[in-house]
Amino acid sequence: MIAYRVVTDSAGVYLFCLPDGGMLVSEASAMDLVAACGEHQTDRVLIYQGNLRDAFFQLKTGLAGLCCSDLPYTTYAPRW
Repeated sequence: MIAYRVVTDSAGVYLFCLPDGGMLVSEASAMDLVAACGEHQTDRVLIYQGNLRDAFFQLKTGLAGLCCSDLPYTTYAPRW
């Protein structure tokens, strides 16, 4: 799981993924963030490029699709 902190500002609440807090490596990692959003009643996540493996940006791996489009957004709807 990526380490994060919950931030509340004038725009609302969001999860701030720490730049050195780990990497999004699988669909399970993404689901952990979705669950954290539900726990903190937010639909917003700030994630750094450094939290994403190089494979995330190589579309042939399918990691981006698994993490961003195949999650159950009908139930959980974080904004990435």
